[in-house]
Amino acid sequence: GEIDLKEFFTFFQMKDTAFARRAFSVMDEDGSGEIDFGEFVLTVWNYATFTKEGLTRFAFELYDEDHSGFIDMDEMMMILRQMFGKRYKTNAMANKLMKQVLSFDWRGDGACDPADVQIDFRAFNGFCKKHPGLLFPAFHIQMDLQQGMLGTAFWTDVAHQQEKIASAQRKLQVKSARSGAKFSSNEIVIKSDSESGDILLFNKLNGMTSETAL
Repeated sequence: GEIDLKEFFTFFQMKDTAFARRAFSVMDEDGSGEIDFGEFVLTVWNYATFTKEGLTRFAFELYDEDHSGFIDMDEMMMILRQMFGKRYKTNAMANKLMKQVLSFDWRGDGACDPADVQIDFRAFNGFCKKHPGLLFPAFHIQMDLQQGMLGTAFWTDVAHQQEKIASAQRKLQVKSARSGAKFSSNEIVIKSDSESGDILLFNKLNGMTSETAL
């Protein structure tokens, strides 16, 4: 079966915001306006297992449309508007963040002229660490997904397993570089304790796409 974005938001009791549409539309690989089962599983899995930095990078790359590695101030303002929706002008947090965006030392040289500033991921990540409210709606979406599918504890375990794999890969890369050997990620195999959870997830996701198709 297939579901459209409206059904997706309804199932997870998620607000239908411009950011949410932008975030999940990228998972609609064929541009049909609907997400098939494979796209749906990938959507939930990727978004629910993002680390803080991973979700921050995802948000940055969503608005770096030319893939230059930079976003400008207009795109930064678009993030703010789309994160907080139609009421961003009257939202106290959004207004506070707008002032913080405009006064932030993006270049690291003490200058605060936002007109021609080009923001790379390092600067964007630094701002988000100092002012986490900017991406609060994005993390709230992640929480909705996690709680709607097997609970936060399951996804925390999955993220922990992924970090163990990534850490082992990094160590093997360093070891291989020092020895001159060729590194292959296939050499890393870490058994997950959540295999039964993976089956439950598959069944639940499959059940949802079947129900919404009726």
